[in-house]
Amino acid sequence: MKTKLVILIASLFAALSVMAVPAYPGWQIKTQPDGTQIEVRLHGDEICHYWTNREGKEVKVDDKGFWNVVGEQPAPDALAERRKKSPRFVNRPNRVGAVNLAPRGLVILADFADVAYLPSNSQEEMNKMMNAGSYTHNGAYGSARKYFSDQSGGAYVPSFDVVGPVTLPKNCAYYGENNSKGNDKYPGDMVVEACKLAKAEWNVDFTQYDNNNDGYVDFVYILYAGKGEADGGAATTVWPHNWDLESAAYWGNCTYSKSERKIDGLYINDYACSAELAGYTGERNGIGTLCHEFGHVLGLPDYYDTGQGSNLTESRTPGAWDVMDIGNYNGNGNYPPNYSIHEKYFFGWQTPVNLGAVPNALNIKAVGGENAVAYQINTSNKLLPATEETAQYYIENRQQTGWDLHLPGHGLIVWYVDFKEDKWRNNEPNSLAGSPSYTVVSATGNRTGLGTAADPFPGTRNVNRCMVAGKNLTEIKEG
Repeated sequence: MKTKLVILIASLFAALSVMAVPAYPGWQIKTQPDGTQIEVRLHGDEICHYWTNREGKEVKVDDKGFWNVVGEQPAPDALAERRKKSPRFVNRPNRVGAVNLAPRGLVILADFADVAYLPSNSQEEMNKMMNAGSYTHNGAYGSARKYFSDQSGGAYVPSFDVVGPVTLPKNCAYYGENNSKGNDKYPGDMVVEACKLAKAEWNVDFTQYDNNNDGYVDFVYILYAGKGEADGGAATTVWPHNWDLESAAYWGNCTYSKSERKIDGLYINDYACSAELAGYTGERNGIGTLCHEFGHVLGLPDYYDTGQGSNLTESRTPGAWDVMDIGNYNGNGNYPPNYSIHEKYFFGWQTPVNLGAVPNALNIKAVGGENAVAYQINTSNKLLPATEETAQYYIENRQQTGWDLHLPGHGLIVWYVDFKEDKWRNNEPNSLAGSPSYTVVSATGNRTGLGTAADPFPGTRNVNRCMVAGKNLTEIKEG
């Protein structure tokens, strides 16, 4: 295992919305009514999604159950729909409470009237998945609590209170069936009803979950029975997502009034949800999607192409390198990748070193190991805030170990970040196809939205030099 990178540096300036989990990116085999099979792939998220075949044509299921080509891949106008649904979240880390206070969070297991949790996925087992010091089910690397503790260096160690299952009064399709715009019909009702049942049947004290005393429960997390639509579940299942009930009610996705959303004197509003089972395997879900959605609760946007104007090979987003893109699916969802240095810096969990203040040679320890260091590069040669509205680059050593075991490759990763508050606030950092504001700079110069072993330096193409914001990085090697 390579634990460090060696780099030589020369400077040219020496004189001087709903936020949702993205669709599962893999191919899925569907069986037609006549017994033939077709390979299809789902694109998009809860706001806008569609299927394509191996030829890149859009396909849909007709009223007889057959998959048929319906035309070229669409370029849907999802941004207007997303803007109206995306809640404000740039400052949301403060909504949950200061991230070093380890606030408690409520997780409700919810059965539908027609879909129940598997007996093997008991409340005890799901609690282990959320909180255990050692969680290895299906080859998992750890629990949700361990993930966030590791990302924050112990500064943020959430405690999840897992209750249920409760049984919702309606079938899954009532909540998850798509409306005319392709969105789930009543996910807000699922949240309100789950909370009311948790109070009635489990005597949950919701006053424990308002960490900042603003009259609102900070968040609730619903782990619903069965599969989710994002990774192979039926169109009548709920797509994992993060939203708020005020927006859901306004847009007709929650039928409960504000007064009906009040429990123990507190309003239920911010929520996130994901499925018990992985749609592509039918086994218990890993924590990847949960960590993606909880990342939204903390304040991170989606880093996949939320504009949906391009396919995965054209979008140039981070892909499997980031949990807020499709990295939540790494290792069957059991190995969400480590947060990037910019994400950790955004939360105040780690501060990079500006490259203008370091010697000409660097030994960079790998992320996840002891004394790991990452660097910020910009033309000012001084450390800028993570939210500075100017283009910045970050470099770090990513190796296939720990949470990063199932990354596409290993080596020096160069991040490009052009932070704009309105883009982050509206969940649109990478909504413009081919022009991302947050991505990995590939060693090949040919980024895709999936992520490959050729992206790092030196990587599989043995590219051992790059130019970053006036810094000439040379003789990049692992050792």
